Amino acid sequence: GDLVRWLPDGNLEYIGRNDFQIKLRGHRIELGEIEHRLTQFPEINAAVVNPVGDTLAEMRLVAYVISEDNATINRDMIIEKMRSDLPDYMIPNVYISLPEFPFTASGKIDRKALPQPDLQEITVKGQYIPPQTPDQELLCNIIARVLKVERVGIKDNFFDLGGNSILSMKVINVLSEAGLMLRINELFRHEDIEMLAGFLRQKSLESNTFGSFSLVELKKGDPNRAPLFLIHPLPGDLLGYVHLVRELAPEQPVYGFQALGLLDKEQRHTSIYDMADYYISLIRDYGFKPPFSLGGWCFGGSVAVEMARRLRWKGYEIPHIFLFDTWAFGPCPARKIQFMLRRIKMLLSLPKNELIDWFSKKLENRNGNKELFDEDNIFQDRGIFANRSEVRATNLNAVMNYTNRPYKGEITLFSATHPPDGIIPDPWMSWPVFSNKITRFQIEANHDTILKEKQAVKIAAEINRILK
Repeated sequence: GDLVRWLPDGNLEYIGRNDFQIKLRGHRIELGEIEHRLTQFPEINAAVVNPVGDTLAEMRLVAYVISEDNATINRDMIIEKMRSDLPDYMIPNVYISLPEFPFTASGKIDRKALPQPDLQEITVKGQYIPPQTPDQELLCNIIARVLKVERVGIKDNFFDLGGNSILSMKVINVLSEAGLMLRINELFRHEDIEMLAGFLRQKSLESNTFGSFSLVELKKGDPNRAPLFLIHPLPGDLLGYVHLVRELAPEQPVYGFQALGLLDKEQRHTSIYDMADYYISLIRDYGFKPPFSLGGWCFGGSVAVEMARRLRWKGYEIPHIFLFDTWAFGPCPARKIQFMLRRIKMLLSLPKNELIDWFSKKLENRNGNKELFDEDNIFQDRGIFANRSEVRATNLNAVMNYTNRPYKGEITLFSATHPPDGIIPDPWMSWPVFSNKITRFQIEANHDTILKEKQAVKIAAEINRILK
């Protein structure tokens, strides 16, 4: 039950126990790893981390700490320093100081006896400033209700208060019901409630897109620079690109395509080919001239490659395609044998213990052993996300019926170091079967975290260098 880290010099570093593994918003988290990081702060003698919340969407990590000589814990400083080592979803945003931990009769920490925090009293740095205008008051009230906190000030930040991607969707839905149209990237772009309220006051629905629901401006940039177009992953929205867009160069124009089915499920595209043709028509209709680059995460990468193929046939210059953990599936007949041989080669190259582990996980997945909670069921079934689950299912069917063919252009692949369970490990994700012009960067992440804040910094640095 001990959890250790194998260091580059061959030594093993003890982290803690692995008895307390949880899954929070799609991420597997070892609480012992967070506790170990907290005890590296000189003012913290001991730490226990527990998940607290009534529902999965509201779940937050709470850190219980015993401080050195009852020293005051600087929450903001701890969070800031932990961000250099841990992803955001592993950083507690609630800290409770205790003189000692409760113990069971057997001498173990009694986690059930730890005091429950009053989430209504969560505060953030800075002085509370109440709303000054009706718009600010409406926005503060909505965010307070969604986050279940007592009050929200105009200098507060939604994410510092405990907001996350799931709760941001709830905020957007509630705002839309109040007649305020807000997109995900806009919620991330504005630092506090005052800025967000001012933006909403000036904004109209028509000014946010180019007359089309699908084509969205994510970063204005320099109009003289070649734009980058990002295509949505399976669920159809652009939420996953928020950190990446933030880190891309200020002068880099960035646009995104979101699924038409989010607006009207009857108009959703059922094939990658139709989707690629539609997005290409928007590029043409709104006057974008080549060259420009394309990018996509997961499913979006397959659409980006298909768009690039078709654009190159039409004589467009596509200097770069950026793929974020996108697997190459569905080989055309001319590549099927090469595709299968590569998969067999990758499987047989695994060490014996990893090969046994792979077969075990493959069998587990085939037997239908699924997680208790499905994130898609958490999203509110109304507003602009009412069709999200249907769009995801339709897009999944589309990629399963897609035929991949050779591509002669440049591909830059960002692959995660930790593939999903049951997937044959391949750092190149089978793309050498379809292209011989691939540059690969391996990112310390899994499929779900490859575009999180820490990873996005590294990916954006490479994209900025390439596009410059």
